[in-house]
Amino acid sequence: MIPASDMAPFAALPPQQQYRIKQWLAIIAAIEASDRSVISTARRHSAQLKDQRGFSVFNILRNYHRYKEHGWRVLVDERGKLQK
Repeated sequence: MIPASDMAPFAALPPQQQYRIKQWLAIIAAIEASDRSVISTARRHSAQLKDQRGFSVFNILRNYHRYKEHGWRVLVDERGKLQK
């Protein structure tokens, strides 16, 4: 879900950032593929990831909608320092 033209900036991110973005993209893909509602799917993923910080239902819904509007770059943690 990262365009080929953005692979260089993505590859320049620290490995932890790349991993986290891939996690978010997998959750977003699951939401889009689900026949359940967005909220229901977000709840399911939040419950599965309850031991990891940052995956509350609120954060999942927020990042899903931000991604839909602006693309994968909104998933970069500010500390990732992605250059535009």
